[in-house]
Amino acid sequence: MKIILATMGAVFLLMLATPVDAASCVRIIRQGNSEVLYNKCNACRVVSLMRQRAGNALPVRREFTLSARSKFPVPFRGPGRTRITNDMGCKGEANAQKLQQSKPARTGKQCVQLTQGPSGSVVLANSCKSCRGVAIKRMNISGRSLGQQVYKLLPQAVVSVKSKGAARVALLAEVACPN
Repeated sequence: MKIILATMGAVFLLMLATPVDAASCVRIIRQGNSEVLYNKCNACRVVSLMRQRAGNALPVRREFTLSARSKFPVPFRGPGRTRITNDMGCKGEANAQKLQQSKPARTGKQCVQLTQGPSGSVVLANSCKSCRGVAIKRMNISGRSLGQQVYKLLPQAVVSVKSKGAARVALLAEVACPN
């Protein structure tokens, strides 16, 4: 860990910068006047960014959560320098990977789809002739989790998913209902 000491007029700024190795999962891609974070790994990542602009005494710091193999547009626009100060696995990600490895191979087919309904709302649609239990995750615009919810879907049912302030919804898991 490096300590950088910078003076700006009468203001002294002490910043802790965490070095990021060359084999990190997340990259910043410049696209015109904006930037996009790209997670090239098969795991969820928590990324800390620092944005420095000419004329601003203090840099802006933000933290974003990116799901596996995803892209996320960063809210910074215009001139300036954005750099990744920290790139680490999501909380509990190691435990989740261990659980996935220990689970037996999935024998059932995927029955439930997360789609857009006729009115433009998000719906869960069960295409199978059996009851299914589904877990969803709601996220804000920066990808941060707003919580999870489970649904029980009867055979060939369609259920509307309320946004509850979320910008995105993801399907986490699907299992057959217990008898």
